[in-house]
Amino acid sequence: MHLESLMWLLPINFMVHDFEEIIFINSWIKKNKAYIYEKFPQVAKRFFPKIENLSTASFSLAVLEEFILLSVLTLICVEYSQYSFFAVITIGYLFHVIVHLVQLIALQRYIPGAGTGIITGVFSVYTLYYLNCLGLLNWIYIWWLSPIVIFIIVVNLYFCHYLARRFEKRLDITVIKY
Repeated sequence: MHLESLMWLLPINFMVHDFEEIIFINSWIKKNKAYIYEKFPQVAKRFFPKIENLSTASFSLAVLEEFILLSVLTLICVEYSQYSFFAVITIGYLFHVIVHLVQLIALQRYIPGAGTGIITGVFSVYTLYYLNCLGLLNWIYIWWLSPIVIFIIVVNLYFCHYLARRFEKRLDITVIKY
């Protein structure tokens, strides 16, 4: 496989993973809300008011923003041979997958995104292994930049959810007008 093709599979894998979340998150929340409130009441009090009333369209808008950002960064990495920065982005995605696995273990039940997260996570580890075998990675750069990028990913996630909530309010206003 060409190295560039391998790199472009990251945004594709991200979307496969997020499609699982988009498709199943609303029904999963309805089925598991009471359980989560019982098991983790403090987390539930913070989490559910922000996400439970989001429509699929609003949640998809948040995913779209993340996908565009990931695609632009991947393009830059491919065009300018920024393999170490691409590795950092891949590690950021792996962090996202690990969060899903922690949720899976903590809740002791399946969560949307866990299955595709595992599959795409294995692929991401392989990508890092392959880039390393080719001698394309600067691990000192990766070591220092990864925490910064993970922090940016977390901030962007909050921003995406903010956008989704604003979009949801806009949808409500639009529905009321008609």
